[in-house]
Amino acid sequence: MEILSHINKRVKQRPEISLPMLDLWRIYTESTSSTIVRNFCVVYIEMAFERLLREEKGSIAPDLLINISNVPEQHQGIILRLVVKVIGECNAHKVDDAAASKYQSISGSNDGLVFSDFCFQTILYQTPPQGIGCPAGLSVVQSERVTGKLPLKGDTLVSRKLGILNVIEAMQLAPEIVYPLYLAAASDSQESVTKRGEELLKRKALAVNLEDSNLVKRLFTLFNGTASAENIPAEQKVDPAHSSLRVRLMGVFCRSIAAANAFPYTLQCIFGCIYGTFS
Repeated sequence: MEILSHINKRVKQRPEISLPMLDLWRIYTESTSSTIVRNFCVVYIEMAFERLLREEKGSIAPDLLINISNVPEQHQGIILRLVVKVIGECNAHKVDDAAASKYQSISGSNDGLVFSDFCFQTILYQTPPQGIGCPAGLSVVQSERVTGKLPLKGDTLVSRKLGILNVIEAMQLAPEIVYPLYLAAASDSQESVTKRGEELLKRKALAVNLEDSNLVKRLFTLFNGTASAENIPAEQKVDPAHSSLRVRLMGVFCRSIAAANAFPYTLQCIFGCIYGTFS
């Protein structure tokens, strides 16, 4: 502890001092590492990663997603935020072949699902007025997981969303996985994100199966939220999506037999449209 305290005093306020990122990551991922070692490692990984050159960050970021589904949830959020931050810095305009290949390597795994879900939550995130409150479509827990300590806003948020859309396209995920994400992007408040979301929705989601029960359930959860559920803690309750996204979702439900037969979600949707607070 004294050694770590000494290191903190020496390097914390001096970002020009680099730290051994790859060695720290190796120790963190070793099966023999104890919980306390991993807890300290992730703190210094975050510090070391921020001190890397932009090109190094872009190269290493996809590697941090390997086995992310088995990482403790608190560490998972830290690592995912690091990766998405780099995606905003490096991939807002394009994803090079080397990075695309690395991201594709997790496409068919639980790691890919964890990452794509975090990307979906980031796309849904909108800066709350005065930085207070929870964005539509998210729970308090999800919102804090996306942002960490400070609200995201302005060009930083737009760059991350554009980078996410480019990376998700490069991953070549199943249409049923990316469809909600592209719908959310196409309904974003920022024109550049909306335009890119519309483009991907037209090109990549044409083959989506709207009779897929898991997809239909995800879309209804997005439309209805879970605020009325009694068995969910308050901080985990998801608010319904914002109005422009709900309008798009209604158009999707009207084209799906599975959605029409999805009780009680369809009934909740109808009542929400007529009597709901968010209508």
